[in-house]
Amino acid sequence: MTPYVLLTVLLTSFIFLRFMRIYNQADQMHDLEETTHTLTFFFQIDQNRSKFAYHSSFYTIGFPGGVQAKIGDTIIVRGTVSRTHNTLTDLVNSKIRLIGKSYVIKQKREDSGIFYVWYFLEKVANIRRNFLEFYRTRLPPNHASLATGMLIGSDTAFSPDFLDSARKTGILHVVSASGYNVSVILSSLQYILIKQGKMKYLLIGIGTLLYTTLAGFSVSVLRAAIMALVGLLAITRGREYHGGWILVLTSLIFLAVNPLLLFSVSFQLSFGATAGILFLMPILQRKIRETFASKTMRFLCDQGLISFCAMMGTLPFLVLSFGQISLVGLLANPLLLWTVPYIMGVSFFSFLSAKIPLLSDLSIQITYLSTNFFIQSVRFFAGFPLASLFISPHERLIIGLWGAGICGIIVSERLRKKKYIERKELLSRSGNS
Repeated sequence: MTPYVLLTVLLTSFIFLRFMRIYNQADQMHDLEETTHTLTFFFQIDQNRSKFAYHSSFYTIGFPGGVQAKIGDTIIVRGTVSRTHNTLTDLVNSKIRLIGKSYVIKQKREDSGIFYVWYFLEKVANIRRNFLEFYRTRLPPNHASLATGMLIGSDTAFSPDFLDSARKTGILHVVSASGYNVSVILSSLQYILIKQGKMKYLLIGIGTLLYTTLAGFSVSVLRAAIMALVGLLAITRGREYHGGWILVLTSLIFLAVNPLLLFSVSFQLSFGATAGILFLMPILQRKIRETFASKTMRFLCDQGLISFCAMMGTLPFLVLSFGQISLVGLLANPLLLWTVPYIMGVSFFSFLSAKIPLLSDLSIQITYLSTNFFIQSVRFFAGFPLASLFISPHERLIIGLWGAGICGIIVSERLRKKKYIERKELLSRSGNS
């Protein structure tokens, strides 16, 4: 048994035990029961919001606006539990709510060693809040949400009609920062630091950590950042990088910390998109090179291959979560995915040039035009006849079996490739002897 398989088995067992413990704790909670819960804030509270919800353990805790708590502060909440009688359904849909009646804030101690970590996170959170405020006051809601969502994965406030259009076109996985956005940051840093030698890997690692912090440690960004850092470490040490296993183990580690992430749509879409690129793309690339001799055709196929594989990876999760399948996604994804790096770039430049009057106005106009192009394109594709189909619960089972079949094909292809390499090495040793 390889170390990867052993780790997978151990982590899966631990996740199951953790989930059963959370299930038992939630099952003991009754509707309208008075209870106390302690939590620590890991993000900066938006004081302009009239109320907000915070997810801690299996609770969704409602707070009124104006809570004077900062990053690193501990809050003891006393309130009433609100839930139904089906524990599993409540956990899957985050329906166990704690309606806070009173709370006590314990500020972080300035003499503790971790205080400086909280202080750093608070400074980064201030930059993030300034960025959000900058676009909220200069762009329409959908455009501001797209600019901030793609760059730093903010709590987006898209209109319901745009979200519906994004689901119909299968483009929902890119409107908020995820693994693809991390890859854009990595590519940009690598291009900027191309002449720095081996030092560039350290600088890229630091830049990745800073971006992850600025993105608010969202699960999809953090997972992609960990995979990127492991890859950088493998390159610097001359080791082989097994992207598929790293994806599986990273996802299992997140589930070990919080098993309820398994039911998170953002976690599912992020995992599915990355899995599609890592597992499906090499197979299709090999088929393309066997089919087309022309370099032009290979290049054109490769351009749409990333978005196609990402869409195929997210398709089963979109069907299971939203009950609809996009028919125009095969066309919309390749035609729109290339705009994401440019929207991220102009959004970041607009924020940097905020203090330069003429340049700031020009960059804001460019940001508006680029985000407007994306929004109108999504709505255009969503307006196609039969842009998407709604799937009944019975048909979702068929889609699930289809997804399992795709996984089976990928596994068999990888096994076939492994046997081919082993046979080739055996023949090579026989020829040398």
